[in-house]
Amino acid sequence: MIMAGLSIAAAGAVAAQQERVCVRNMSGVTHVFAAEAGAAATRQLARLAPGETLCTQPGATGPGSSFVSVFEDEDALEGCSRLVTPGQVEDLIRYADFDRCAWGSNS
Repeated sequence: MIMAGLSIAAAGAVAAQQERVCVRNMSGVTHVFAAEAGAAATRQLARLAPGETLCTQPGATGPGSSFVSVFEDEDALEGCSRLVTPGQVEDLIRYADFDRCAWGSNS
């Protein structure tokens, strides 16, 4: 009986993780990141040091496209955005202005 409860909880955790939109800073430089899961979802915004990850809240995925974005700093008007699939972590490899960033899924 306890095992079944743990299985249900574990399955719920996996389902919630699959719905999240995540971005990880692998660039070696601190930048400002955003993660957005669908048109109706709340945008998560955070300054990430190298190796840190930002994800949307579990269950926040709404209809529409999901995106991750990166900006050089809080004052930047331009940055890079990437269309992503919920449940996968998108890595920023190198930041460059005007949507010329190197992303892990480009490899």
